[in-house]
Amino acid sequence: MAERSKVRGLILGFVALGLSATVSLVLLELGLRAFFGSEYFYPHYPSSVRHFYPSEEITPGISGVSTFSTNSYGTRGREPTGNEQLRILTVGGSTTADTVLDDSEAWPARLEKHLDAALEGQGKVWVANSGVDGLNSHHHLMHAIYLLPRLPPMDYVIVYAGGNDMGMWFHHREFDPDYLDDPDNWNGRIGESFRWSHYTAPDQPFYKKAALWKTLSRLKDRFMTARAAKTENTREIVQDAELRWLKEERRRRAEIAGSSCPKQRWRLCPLRSIPMEKSFPE
Repeated sequence: MAERSKVRGLILGFVALGLSATVSLVLLELGLRAFFGSEYFYPHYPSSVRHFYPSEEITPGISGVSTFSTNSYGTRGREPTGNEQLRILTVGGSTTADTVLDDSEAWPARLEKHLDAALEGQGKVWVANSGVDGLNSHHHLMHAIYLLPRLPPMDYVIVYAGGNDMGMWFHHREFDPDYLDDPDNWNGRIGESFRWSHYTAPDQPFYKKAALWKTLSRLKDRFMTARAAKTENTREIVQDAELRWLKEERRRRAEIAGSSCPKQRWRLCPLRSIPMEKSFPE
C-alpha cells in the first residue's frame, strides 16, 4: 500500500511539474508576443554584424574578410541620423545585397559616398540596402509594400533586379503571371522576403510561429554579432558557419557543368567568371 502511495505521489509530482512548465511557457509566449508584436518586417536581423570569408574559387578576385552589418531597420548600411537631405532605398537580390563584399564596397554604400561628395558634405545622404540573395520581383514588391512604410520617408527607391526572374523563366516551362492572386502564395512570398523577421507565413511549422522560437533565434543573432565584434577588436579570423553556402554553390555549379547544356533547354549553362578587384581596409 505504501509502495502504491509512493508511485502515485511521483506521478502526481510529474503531472504538477508538467502543468507548471506548460503554464509558464504559455505565459512567457503571451508576454513575448505582447512585447514584440507579431509583424515586424526585417530583411535581415536588425543591428546585426556578420563576417564572411569569400573564396576565389567561387568569387574570383574576391577574398579576405568581409563585414556585413545592418541597422535597426534590418537593412544593410549605417543608422540614419534624421538629418539627411536625401534618402534612397535599394531593393534587389544578390546583386544588390553584395553579401561577399565588405560594407564599404557594396554598390549602395558607394552610391551613398559619391552622392555625399556631390552634396559637399558627410551624412547628407542615407542609402538603405534591403537586398537579399535569391529574391525576385515578387519579393521586391513585398519590400515596397511592407518594409518601405516602416522606414524614414524615402525620396527614391532603386530596384536592381531581373536575373532571378529570368531564372524562373528558364527553369519553369509555365510561368503564372497571376501567381500572387492566391492569398497563400502572397503570404508565402512575405515570409520569404522577411525570413529574419517576426512575421511567419501561415504554411510554416507551428513552432516557427512561436514568439519564444523567434526570441531564441534573435538571441542567437545577438551572440553571433557579439562574437563578430570581438573578432574585430582582437583582429582574429574565425571561420564563419555561413561559409557553407560556398560549398553548396560549388556543388551546384559542378552539377551544372557536368550536364549537357545544349540538350537541357530549361537548365542554365555556367558562364565564365570575370575577375573583380577587391580592396580591404588596413
